Amino acid sequence: MRSLHELLPQDAPALPIQATDPDGPMQLIFTSGTTGDPKGIVMTHRRYCDTSTAVWKLFGYEPHDRPYSGLSLTHANAQVLTLGAALIGGLRAVLSRRFNQVAAMGHYAAPRLHDVHAARRHDHRGLQRTVQV
Repeated sequence: MRSLHELLPQDAPALPIQATDPDGPMQLIFTSGTTGDPKGIVMTHRRYCDTSTAVWKLFGYEPHDRPYSGLSLTHANAQVLTLGAALIGGLRAVLSRRFNQVAAMGHYAAPRLHDVHAARRHDHRGLQRTVQV
């Protein structure tokens, strides 16, 4: 298996950062339409980063964790709970082309399955807390 560094071209041009306003629009996300017609919601850079940071802290991810999503990146769940939290925490995310129950509940979740009901974790202040799933 080759690393991402080996796969990337060495002469890739430096691209300027186009977004300079954290409150500027990053993307348009559409609701599912469960309770009515789907609606477009503007996601700002700040909201995406703040929400991703909150998810990372709330879930108590650790360096060995691998957030998994079988959803397309058109879903906010995959974008924030999986990709965003992984980017914030420097974790390796697993993004599947389609949902795979074995991957979701097997290999990637294995380190956590033994402590699903009452996991001892530390919150962002260093206080021990119990996580009920």
